[in-house]
Amino acid sequence: MINKSEPIEIEELLERVSGNKEFVIKMLDLFFTNSENRLANLRNEFNNRNYVELAEEAHKLKGIVGNLSINNAMGILKDLHTMAALQNDFQIDSLLADLETTISEAKIFYRNNPELNV
Repeated sequence: MINKSEPIEIEELLERVSGNKEFVIKMLDLFFTNSENRLANLRNEFNNRNYVELAEEAHKLKGIVGNLSINNAMGILKDLHTMAALQNDFQIDSLLADLETTISEAKIFYRNNPELNV
């Protein structure tokens, strides 16, 4: 079960980069610019039943969201990696929907977070 927290753990993220807000903003902007393509690629791998590629992409994305302290997405991606290995279509479909929602929530949170105003 996923423990819901803030969509992005800003304090944790800023601590990881020694308080460098400019760097955080640059990395989050880059991530959210590319997130729709990443999510579409995951969905495409699933639709084509490319389970190995789906698991690999989920694993890569898990590292990225972990570094950005988008912690709710980490749990989903861990489960997605596992379900891809098991080829569990029902769970994969549900997890992809959850991931899309979680990334969208994080993007909205980021855009509306005054703590990251430079």
